[in-house]
Amino acid sequence: MELIVTPYRICTSIFIKVYCGQKANLGPKENGRICLFVLDIIRQNEYTFKQLIEMIDAKCDSIINMQFRKLIDDTIVDINNLFELVKQMRDCSHIDNNSVAGLYLRKLTIYFDRLTHQACSRLYDDLIVYVSYPTAASVRRRGPSVAWQTPRTTRSSGVQQQQASANTSDYSFRQQQHNARPIYQVNHEITRLQANEDRAMNPRDLYEAIKRPNNTCKSDAAFLRYLNLLRVNESVGSKHLLLAYFDMVSDTVSRSYSALNYAIWYLHHGEYKRAIECLQECYCCAQAADDDKCLLIALMWLARILIQAKQKNSSKYNVRALLELVRKRSHKAGMAYVQAMSSMTLEQLIGPVDDSEKLKKSSEILKQVAHSSRQQNLLLATSNQPNPLDKEDGLPSAEVLAVRNSMNDVLAMYYALLSAHLSLMDANQSSALASQTLLHFDLIEKCGNEDVFLMNENTFIAIRNLAHHVWNSTRDIQLVREILVDLCSNKIPKHRTDNHSIWRQAYAEISFEHHIEQENWSEASKMISIIKETDQDGAQLRKAELLKCLGVNDEALHQVDELIKRIEFEERNLTDPVDSTQFEHATRDSKPKDNGASRFDEPSASVQPSLSIEHRSFIKSKALLLRAVLLNDEPKILESLQYATENRFMHIKTACLMQLASRWVDKTDEIMDSIVVEVFANGTRLEKQELRKLLAR
Repeated sequence: MELIVTPYRICTSIFIKVYCGQKANLGPKENGRICLFVLDIIRQNEYTFKQLIEMIDAKCDSIINMQFRKLIDDTIVDINNLFELVKQMRDCSHIDNNSVAGLYLRKLTIYFDRLTHQACSRLYDDLIVYVSYPTAASVRRRGPSVAWQTPRTTRSSGVQQQQASANTSDYSFRQQQHNARPIYQVNHEITRLQANEDRAMNPRDLYEAIKRPNNTCKSDAAFLRYLNLLRVNESVGSKHLLLAYFDMVSDTVSRSYSALNYAIWYLHHGEYKRAIECLQECYCCAQAADDDKCLLIALMWLARILIQAKQKNSSKYNVRALLELVRKRSHKAGMAYVQAMSSMTLEQLIGPVDDSEKLKKSSEILKQVAHSSRQQNLLLATSNQPNPLDKEDGLPSAEVLAVRNSMNDVLAMYYALLSAHLSLMDANQSSALASQTLLHFDLIEKCGNEDVFLMNENTFIAIRNLAHHVWNSTRDIQLVREILVDLCSNKIPKHRTDNHSIWRQAYAEISFEHHIEQENWSEASKMISIIKETDQDGAQLRKAELLKCLGVNDEALHQVDELIKRIEFEERNLTDPVDSTQFEHATRDSKPKDNGASRFDEPSASVQPSLSIEHRSFIKSKALLLRAVLLNDEPKILESLQYATENRFMHIKTACLMQLASRWVDKTDEIMDSIVVEVFANGTRLEKQELRKLLAR
């Protein structure tokens, strides 16, 4: 239903304004109760003034009630106060965190600007009647929105007419600027020139404005510009266009999806707390509107945000049960993308398994499906035999969904994340196999009217992990250069030039190790400068390694201690994004419509960190080992060994075992045998050679 400016909505906007001014003085429970009340009065089409006052008395304290009544009385004294109130709503900055209320007020001001002066005067009369007779409902008058009419003068002075005319003139100019034909725009500018107005355009600017196509009034163009600004991290402009887009679309669409997109905007800028606040609003609005699709999307993003924002062993949020619920309900709703993303997130939560045979089997099946995607797929679609890649509950996995529905971006993301996780676990063979599987798919994407190979950040991650595997296996820097430089730099499509930092960082890290082995300290220092552009923690760790090689142990120890303290400080301050009591209560009470869907009373699962947090833990593990070596402290080595084992960093674990082997060479055969088995199973080629020399003594 189209939002119309009525006395009831004017009163609700006054209440929102009063509440925003007192929000900081209220407790969390009172704020939560009033926020739900605000959502209720926004969704309600009409309340009488008496009903509205009674609800405000019941929900709010006396201070808000008194200020609300005072502002109502001041508004009905003079029509100028009504214009001033709308101006304050337009300039209000206290509602940025409340996207639903902010959207409501912005739409109200937009529709108010469309009113003629005659309609404004009638609205003022109706507001007086609405407040003076509390049991009467608002008088709905659909005056012409933009038509230029003769204003009433019964209650207006000349100054009031000028103020109302200024509002309608601004909107009329914008409408003619965007929607009217050029001749009307020229006539309007002639009228402005005759009135000697300062806002009149000069002829050259007018000619350029008519000649230049203008799509800013179209919602699709605004959303496209928003995505483009978001891509280049232009936060202010992207936020402005996002709000403008939802101001243009219908009110029924914008409530829940505006909060959802606002949450993604906050997530893109790393503000997890505000993102979850917006998702709570989206959840309430989607539940009230019975929009299951928006609800499932919001819950899926909530789980992904919680995984990124939480510490490693946090169990406050039942993320696993949440993902299972989204996965099952999205399967019944036919939402393949949401189901694939929730399945992939659930696999990240559980953690990858180093199983090369399973990877080979799945890659062969998926390659057959990918190459025959245009034909009917009997294996995955119509066969009665169970699919070997489906889960135990019969639901397809993320990679199968991606192939079935031609979601190349999801398939690339799945294998890139799998390769990255296996690389952090130092399962180099499985990581390389996952990378090769992604590259062998020959995924394509649209670039204009042409089909080109898919070369996004996921493809670069796969190539990077493949290069690390080649380096750890062969220690051949020339072969690594051919993989990274020749493949990524020379054969990259022209439209993909924004992911160079991925392969450059990988090449700098591998080159650093090569220069350290060759004792080329100056070149190693140059590589640290390149790594610092994208990974400051990794650059500081390598700086400490370089100082250790140069014999400056005190400075190296200082760098390592500073790095460990900073990482531990970040881990301690990664607190809960929001108080989840209200949201968890809502999710427990809400019963899904689909029979047999998951409930939220399952045991909580410990949340695994996101890939960035795992990378930080990986850096910390290497720093702990380096500090133990610098201090020559055996208990510190055991501490780093325990940390690496808990996080499944096999390469760090074998490095710790090598340090212990050099100290325990005279220990019992059982201890040395266990070290030998572990190193020869998971160690690098250099560690195996060093262990052979150690045992030959």
